[in-house]
Parts: sequence; structure tokens; C-alpha cells
Amino acid sequence: PRPDQQVAVGVLQADATLRRLLVALPASVEGNWRLAVAADGAGQLVDAERYLRAVLDTEPDHLDARAALAEVLRARGDVAGAVAQSRQAFDRSGQHPGLGEALVWMLCEHGDRQGALDVAALLDDDEATAATLLQVARIDLTLGALTAAQLAAIAAAARAGTDERALADAAVRTQAVAARAAGDLPDARAALATIAAHDLA
Repeated sequence: PRPDQQVAVGVLQADATLRRLLVALPASVEGNWRLAVAADGAGQLVDAERYLRAVLDTEPDHLDARAALAEVLRARGDVAGAVAQSRQAFDRSGQHPGLGEALVWMLCEHGDRQGALDVAALLDDDEATAATLLQVARIDLTLGALTAAQLAAIAAAARAGTDERALADAAVRTQAVAARAAGDLPDARAALATIAAHDLA
């Protein structure tokens, strides 16, 4: 057999072995997680959902499984279920910015713009990093919350460290785009002038 055929046979054998082990140890979080990932990768969404729910039955705080279940439900057309799982992942994570952004877009897909803005506002706190604030500014800009986008972008630029020049410049550009979209051309020009001043320095 060719090497690619040998690999395919090896994967099938490993999958069969894992399935036999799960019969013997049905509460295996790791085994169910691996089967869920394999099923999802193969496009077997019903199986992926079943394995992910088995993981969460045993370990409700398994954030990767909860986020993956949200994506599987979304792919299956259950946006309300996807939003619920995404919200749980976000809440159980202590409001992790990456999970928050995923929740924002699921809420938008579900038609809940205000809910998406509310989640974005939760990410914008005194502990937020410059990168998270830039993420919030871009979310707000996309959702048309132009004043909030400008404020988050200004905060991101101010919070960026001296070694985060590219991030600070991206925040200022986001501020300028939001100002321009709001019809405030002087603010947009002033924001872009700060980047030009940095480049000349």
C-alpha cells in the first residue's frame, strides 16, 4: 500500500480502538473529546454533537467542548442552541475575549444586535488589554456603534505599550474610520495625523 493509504488505515484503526475504549469507559472525557473532534472534522455533525454533550455531561466547564458544541449547533441550523452554548462558554470562562467575540457574532446571526453590543461592552473594562480594546472597537464599528468604537479605539491606543506600536496604530486607524463614518472628518484627520507624527519621529 501507498503511504497515504497506510495513514488512512492507521486513522481508521485508531478510531475503532477509541470507540471500543469508550464502550468500556463511557465517561471518558478525553475519549469523547477526541471522537467529537474527529466526527466534526469528518462532517459528522450529529455524532460530534453527541460526543460533545457526553464531554459536557462529565465536565461542564470544558470550554473547548462547549465552544465546539456551539459551532456544531450553528452548523446544524440551531442558532438559538448555539447562542446558549456560546453564552455558557463565555460566562464559565470568566468572560474570555475570544469567547466573547464568538458570542457577539452568534448573537448577530440570531438577530440580537443589542445583545451583541452588551457583550462587547462587558469586554471593555479596566482590566482589558489594548488588544482586547481594539477587538471591542472593531466589533462596535462593525455593529454601527460609532461613538463606542471611537472610545474603545482611543482607550486601546492609550493602553498599548511602547512595544505595541502596530497595535496602537491599528487602534488609531479604527478610531479614524469610526469618526469618518460618524461624519466627523476633523477627528478622523486628527487621528491619522498622530500616526504620521509617529512615523516622522
